[in-house]
Amino acid sequence: MSLKLKKGSFKEVIRTLYLYAVCGITMIMIIVAGVNTVKLGLDTYVFKIDMPRYYDMACDDVRYVGGEEILRTDKEITKCEERAEKNAGEKLTNERKRDLSNAIAMLLIAIPFYLYHWSVVKHEHGEKKGKKKRK
Repeated sequence: MSLKLKKGSFKEVIRTLYLYAVCGITMIMIIVAGVNTVKLGLDTYVFKIDMPRYYDMACDDVRYVGGEEILRTDKEITKCEERAEKNAGEKLTNERKRDLSNAIAMLLIAIPFYLYHWSVVKHEHGEKKGKKKRK
């Protein structure tokens, strides 16, 4: 059993599949970017979700300098913990900025792609309807 296509119709099928595939993929990108943007806004402003406090810096009672063990004072430990907390806050802020810029970039690229390809689909679909009505 073979599928017989009119001359030129294979190209039309491939073109149509391409247009719908690009529209589908860009629509998914728009949805993902939109969800990420809304989630980021909710996490930051509505629910005020903060990352768990963990310290990248070692603020132990003991530090080692040149293989020698040195005890830290309470003041040094407090200062170290404050510095570590500040760094954690800056890290959270930077991660949120990065997430937002990623979502915005995705939207800026996906929306024009989608609008262009969908307008081509609508235009071609309108032409096909017009040809059918004329017959």
